[in-house]
Amino acid sequence: MARKIAGFISPAIDVIARALAASQVAHFDETGFRVAGKLAWVHSASAGKHLLVTVHAKRGKDGMDAAGILPAFAGIAVHDAWAPYDRYGTVAAHALCNAHILRELTAVTETGTPRDVIWAGQATRALLALKKAAGAAREAGKDAIGPDLLVGHEKDVRDAAAAGIALNAARRTKLEKKRHAHYRHVRDLGEEYLRRNPRSLAWSGRS
Repeated sequence: MARKIAGFISPAIDVIARALAASQVAHFDETGFRVAGKLAWVHSASAGKHLLVTVHAKRGKDGMDAAGILPAFAGIAVHDAWAPYDRYGTVAAHALCNAHILRELTAVTETGTPRDVIWAGQATRALLALKKAAGAAREAGKDAIGPDLLVGHEKDVRDAAAAGIALNAARRTKLEKKRHAHYRHVRDLGEEYLRRNPRSLAWSGRS
């Protein structure tokens, strides 16, 4: 029955795969999944009304190749900054998912010192403000966020990252090391987190 249904839906899957590969911006992700009692990986690719979900034994490039989208994709790839995504030379640019970094910042507020909470909160508020501003600009038919608003919130994100790195520079404990890594992630990959793309202006992730 599974093979029969797969035959019925394969033409639709081909159409979805072609649409995703031709998209200007697409979101990619992967997560663990149990198959017959063993760990496997669900790979997703989505853009607009199109979504393709595949299951593979491998999380990395083997699984991504088998899904068939990234090897032919030439647009902006939105993802969680996992290294295998950078191995696709046809991708025009990368935009990192803000939903992932917001979860990391939430973890900082739950485990950090009072000063960590302040800076993580500043970065979180700035990222959410950019998301709200991007949505408002789209609704108003604009193709950009006002420069003053954009520069101000971007500065808040970068300042918060710099302060968080300084606070956890000693990296004496496991949590300090993790918080230091989170803040460096925001600092070093800031352009990708704040990428302006044709579909989502200054907001590159989903929340």
